[in-house]
Order: sequence, then C-alpha cells, then structure tokens
Amino acid sequence: MAPKKTQQFNLTDRIENCAERNAGVSWPMPIDAKLDAILDLARDDGTRTTRKELIAAMLFDFEPDADYIADMLRRYRKAEVKDTVMFDVPDGENVIELHQHGPGPRPRDTGAL
Repeated sequence: MAPKKTQQFNLTDRIENCAERNAGVSWPMPIDAKLDAILDLARDDGTRTTRKELIAAMLFDFEPDADYIADMLRRYRKAEVKDTVMFDVPDGENVIELHQHGPGPRPRDTGAL
C-alpha cells in the first residue's frame, strides 16, 4: 500500500491561498441549477464569486452536529424537484426545464432555478 501524501499548512494561512484538491462531486441537475440560482442572487447583490468559492464558503460555515446532519439527509432524501425551485412555477404546471451546462465558467444569466 502506497503511503498517503501529506501537506503542511500554517494555522494562520488564508484558506483561499491553500493548495486545492478536486472534490470530484456530481449531483442531481436540480441541485446544480439551485447552486446557479444562488450564485445569481449573490452576483445580483454585487458580490463577485464563483461556484467553487460559494460551495467552499458554505462548507466552511457549516456547523457539524450529528443530529442536524441526520435530519438534513432525511429531508434531502425525501425532497422533490419542486423543493429546489427558486422561481414561481405557473399554476397547473408540473414540469420544469433545466439547462445542462458543460465544464468551464457559466454565463452570468444562467436561467437557473
């Protein structure tokens, strides 16, 4: 078994300047669209950011608590697409269309949830 690689960090280093690691995450398209919509909210308010920075900030600010994590996972596993939508769906509509983006920077107006 190959030894695990390690890297040292000074406790006073700024997180944004630390070496990066690819998270290799894939998730349902409605979650990806919700991320784009949250990013649009931040940008509309004048906050310049990226998907990567936004997710990293959310993880940084997350308070680990076993009961909360279990509850959050239960709610996520029962969630439906409509629970991710961040815009008004016309009455009687039961289908939404999401745009699938390729890799790389997203356009400013994503048309996301």
